[in-house]
Amino acid sequence: MTRFTDPIVRILLALFGLSMLLGAIGDALTPHARYRQSRPEAASVLATPPAEVVIRFSREVTADSKIGVVSTVSILPSGEWSYSGGEDVVAQSGFDPNDPSHQSLRAVLRPGLPNGLYRVDWHTAAARGRAERFGSYYFGVGMPVPASITEELGGPLRERDVYDTDEVSLRAVPFVGVLLIALAILLPWFRSFQWHD
Repeated sequence: MTRFTDPIVRILLALFGLSMLLGAIGDALTPHARYRQSRPEAASVLATPPAEVVIRFSREVTADSKIGVVSTVSILPSGEWSYSGGEDVVAQSGFDPNDPSHQSLRAVLRPGLPNGLYRVDWHTAAARGRAERFGSYYFGVGMPVPASITEELGGPLRERDVYDTDEVSLRAVPFVGVLLIALAILLPWFRSFQWHD
């Protein structure tokens, strides 16, 4: 029975390891539309609310890519902070009409916005390969972006692939794939190894 199952186990280990390795390589080779620059910039402090927010990406994005801007804190005339919990302040959004390459998204903001803290969110799909990414950053109007937010984001902005739940586990996938292939190759040696008292 052992002689029959050993080749099957080795083949299954090798196939599973190879599929993990090829999946990781395929994902690495798929073109992603990555954040390049924005107006206003991440963590910037403005004197007045902007009329629009524009983000430029490294590649052309699809028409169903989205950009949003929400107000998280408003500064009242008294100087007190009012926490809105994420009020949508976008009047219109889509491709930036000034970029015929479709590498930029634009959100036109409602007029008369108060000073405060704003969060920009995006979810893009690359036109070629349709690899999806999402991200966010904050900017302040009449106030700085709190250091606690920058620390939480891990820098001025956060951007990830849609299926990245944990960057460490994603980097571990090719390693585990190679490990499984090595195990399939070395399995006969492990079977022939005998523990002696």
